[in-house]
Amino acid sequence: MSHELVAGRDERGLLDLSRRVRSGLFTCTLVWLALAPLGGLMSREPAVVWACAGGLTALGLLRLMLHHRLPQWAQTRFAVAHVVVRMSTAANGLAWGLLCALTLVWPPAAALKTCMLVASVAFGLGGTMTMSIDRVLALAYTCALVGPIMLAALFCLNAENAMLAAICVIFMAYVFRASGVMHDEYWRVWTERRRADDRAQALEVLSLTDALTRVPNRLCLDQRLAIDLADARRQQAWLALVMIDLDHFKQLNDCHGHPFGDECLRTTAQALASSVQRPADVVARYGGEEFVALLPHTDLVGAQAVAMRMLAAVAGMVIPNRNHMVQLTCSIGVCAVMPDEHTTVERLLQCVDAALYAAKQGGRNRVATGEMTVDALHCG
Repeated sequence: MSHELVAGRDERGLLDLSRRVRSGLFTCTLVWLALAPLGGLMSREPAVVWACAGGLTALGLLRLMLHHRLPQWAQTRFAVAHVVVRMSTAANGLAWGLLCALTLVWPPAAALKTCMLVASVAFGLGGTMTMSIDRVLALAYTCALVGPIMLAALFCLNAENAMLAAICVIFMAYVFRASGVMHDEYWRVWTERRRADDRAQALEVLSLTDALTRVPNRLCLDQRLAIDLADARRQQAWLALVMIDLDHFKQLNDCHGHPFGDECLRTTAQALASSVQRPADVVARYGGEEFVALLPHTDLVGAQAVAMRMLAAVAGMVIPNRNHMVQLTCSIGVCAVMPDEHTTVERLLQCVDAALYAAKQGGRNRVATGEMTVDALHCG
């Protein structure tokens, strides 16, 4: 399993565990207060009942504050966060186990014994299912819950308590086995789902990447252009397109062969991609020997500066082929607009394509600028 997968699994497990155990933070308090009236314990020993309820509530509030901070700790201090969750959750099990043990050794609470034992079984089974993400915690919680009960039964040993102690041992053995099965199943499903998501993401990236040049393809450009045009229209911001075409590429293929032509395309793509400086800028292969750079929040002056860098980058390439070196040039068209509701992707592409045609007609190896007015983009 890769390091990234392990790290993602650990953080996901901790946050999922926190979400699961948080739902029962005050359950012990509510169950204790519901059972306390049995046998008149509430009326005979109200101080003890309320002191125990207060302790359980304080523990629940402390755990609530810890869980509130957990997402931040999981990213900055994962080991500390993990220990905090384990200790606070096990402390909750220990608090209930001590209360249940109290009903075994303290005569005034004897009437609560059966109901407390039933509640302890419910808490133990619920904890096993809830905490099986973290098998260490599942076992620690169960031992903290059942341990005091078993010790109290052995302290007041008789036939009934001996049977109870034996049941506690069997119960812990069951939890050990069940938590292992649920732990393995949870992480097996998580790992398969994560790998499926990674494969789907990789396929999506592959579908948007040109296989030859490894830059975004026409589909990716179309998607980004539609999004960026809508954003520019909404924000009343500039949007620029730069279209690049390698000069005399058909002759180059005829003279040097298609494999060398492919190498030229790969080298050109990297040179063009290196000429843009912002993460939002996109250089995509438009088709054949044509590339398009999409430059959000860029006016005409900024787009022309990028185009000049690209022109120089391509002209500066010298690609070896057998016994001689081949130097490339390109023609570049530039179009920038602050779009309104009438501006469309098609008209914007027509504008930059017309600018590219002007660069070719002007002698190639140069940059030409298309009509920048929005009105020009409205005309057919």
